[in-house]
Amino acid sequence: LEVPTDGQQFVAKGLDILRDWAGNVTFDPAEVEKERGVVLEEWRLGRGAQARLFDKSSAVMFAGSRYATRNTIGLPEIIQKAPRDVLYRYYKDWYRPDLMAVIVVGEVKVDEIEKMINDRFASLTNPTSARPRTPAGVPSANGMRIGIATDKEMPATSVSVYNMQAHREEATGNAYRRTVAEQLYNAMLSERLHEVSKRADSPFLFAASSNGSFVREVDGMVR
Repeated sequence: LEVPTDGQQFVAKGLDILRDWAGNVTFDPAEVEKERGVVLEEWRLGRGAQARLFDKSSAVMFAGSRYATRNTIGLPEIIQKAPRDVLYRYYKDWYRPDLMAVIVVGEVKVDEIEKMINDRFASLTNPTSARPRTPAGVPSANGMRIGIATDKEMPATSVSVYNMQAHREEATGNAYRRTVAEQLYNAMLSERLHEVSKRADSPFLFAASSNGSFVREVDGMVR
């Protein structure tokens, strides 16, 4: 949420909204039915050629993990029919303090904002028997995998090489140093590839290199 910081009442209202999202959502049955159409429309708008090709290629990239078969937005038949009580149970299972963070960025007084956060969020408690998070897994490292996907609406041809690995640590000095080194490497390699693409005899129109976190448990380098 972006709110003005020149009046404490605006910051307070923003925190009130966050607190409601964190633990007070009611899932009114009538509103749930209205929202189904909104989510279905989001699903429909995302079903272009790129999404269809991703569905095909992800089964290859993430083979050996749940990511290969489970798309984030879900299936339309579940969006249409999931009972309100199941949606509410999901909310209570996963919207809990040990999986949340409240971050405030802006021109505020630290002591005051900490008190406002504590006053609102301290009453949130973790469930007595928290639902365990099932790891989705890392793709099996069993040699090279090749996938070829086509779609009649895709206007161009591309080739990608993915190097997948388990997600690496982020919260240390060495991890930050590694990240900076990888960013420099990718920037330099991408620039050289860009220079090649400008040649009259270039075998490609565009090429680049990047890497980062694909999903929670998987990092990857893409060229």
